[in-house]
Amino acid sequence: MSLFSVARKTRFILDLPSFGLLVVRLFRDARVSTALKAAAIIGALLILSPLDLFGDIPLIGALDDVALLILLAKAFVWMCPAELVADHQSGGRPSAGPAASGLPIKNVTPAA
Repeated sequence: MSLFSVARKTRFILDLPSFGLLVVRLFRDARVSTALKAAAIIGALLILSPLDLFGDIPLIGALDDVALLILLAKAFVWMCPAELVADHQSGGRPSAGPAASGLPIKNVTPAA
C-alpha cells in the first residue's frame, strides 16, 4: 500500500461528516429526481434489512454494511446533476455573480 493511497483514505475519513451533509442536502433538494431518491432509499433498506441479503464478510461483521452504505451514498452523489452537487458543496452560497467569480466589484459610491 502506497503512502498516497493511505493519505487519500485518511482524507476521505476526515471529510466523511461534510460528505454526509452533502448527501442530506442533495436528498432534501427538490431538483433531485424522486426516482433517484427512491432508489437510494430502497438500496439502503436492502443493505440494512434484517434478512441480510448480501451476507456478512467473516471477521468484520457490520463494517461491510457501513462500507456498502458509503458506496451507495457515493453513487447517489455521482448520479445527481453536477451543478447541484457543486452548488451544495459550496455550502449553498450562490455560485454566480462578480464576488463569487473573482471579478472586481465596481464602486458606485458617489464622490463627496
